[in-house]
Formats: sequence, structure tokens, C-alpha cells
Amino acid sequence: MKNDLFTSKKVPKLKPRRQQLPMPNDIQEYLQNAAELEKSLENSPEELIIGQNSNVRHLCGKYERYSLCESQKRIVKDIVTIYADGKVVIRSLEGIQKGIASYFMNSILAINLNILNDKDEIGTQLLMYVGRFEYKDIECLHAVCSTINSHNIPLARHEVLIPTNSLGILSEIIQIESQAFYKLNYKYPQLLRSLQARQLHTSNRISW
Repeated sequence: MKNDLFTSKKVPKLKPRRQQLPMPNDIQEYLQNAAELEKSLENSPEELIIGQNSNVRHLCGKYERYSLCESQKRIVKDIVTIYADGKVVIRSLEGIQKGIASYFMNSILAINLNILNDKDEIGTQLLMYVGRFEYKDIECLHAVCSTINSHNIPLARHEVLIPTNSLGILSEIIQIESQAFYKLNYKYPQLLRSLQARQLHTSNRISW
């Protein structure tokens, strides 16, 4: 007696389906459509590009600028003022610095400074992420400062800019472990930790 359970059954072969693209009836019409498509793609960036607003009106205001000098164990505080026309004035203990602020890629704020030091002109640039946020929405800005020191050696450091509406604030040098430092640490408890992070890239945030 034949056991049906062990009887080999033929499995029908399945032919793979081929997806065929419709062929153009007229090769001239096909080439014409391809040329029109290429032309439309060339013009599309001008029509679909996201508008970029290069002015800095939404970022103008006064900022406290902090940088850390670990070798001398001190924090340097400057006062940065950005005006609506893009002009920048920085007041520090070394004097007044002037520059230009620009906003590009709908996210990056750049400040270019020219510092006149005797006969030499030292260029400094600050780059920081701001996104599409406005001055009133910002807690702090993490900036990368590129410059050179007194020996013409390039250097980069992490700085923090904090918006402020206080009147009469002055630039100063704050020694760590001093009374002024403890007051600053009470006001901004995340500041020293952020400066010590040694971040050499613009962080994509506007808060601590």
C-alpha cells in the first residue's frame, strides 16, 4: 500500500514576473520630454529654495561674553553689543573692539572682529549656532573663537555668550576661587562647567 504522506509531489514552477517599462512611441518625443525635465530641474532650486534672511535684527542686543584662561585660573568677561545694522562693539579691559555680525544658513551667527594692536591688525572670528531663534528665546550661545595670540600662534577656544538686559555692567577679569567668582557661579552655575568642556565646534543648542 502506497503511503501518501511520503509521496513526492511535483511543485509547479513559478515564472518570475518581469516589470516592463512602457517604450516611447516616438524617440524624438522621448528626447524632448527628457530635455524639458532637465530644464525644469535646473530652474527648481531658484523656485523652491528656502529664503535666507541675512540680517541680524532678531539677534541684536547686549551679551556677556565669557572665556576661560585655565593656565592663569581666571575667567575673562567682555560686553558684546550687536546692533540692528550688523555692527558689533565689544568692550573689554584691553580696549574697544569693533566688527561685523552676519547671519547665514538660517542657523549660524558669525562675528568678525578687527583688533588694532600697535602696528598689527589681529583678526578674530566667532561662530555660534542660533537656529531660527530670537534674542528673547536664547539662554546662552556656545561659540568657537578663532584668533591668534601675541606670538602669532593660531588658537581656538570655547566661549559662552549670555544675553543680558542689565545696565551698567562692565568687563572684568574674575579669578577662580575669588568672591567675584562665587557670585558669578551662583548666578550662572553651568558656566564654568561649559567653559571647561573644551568644545571646539558650534553646539546645536541655545541653552545650557
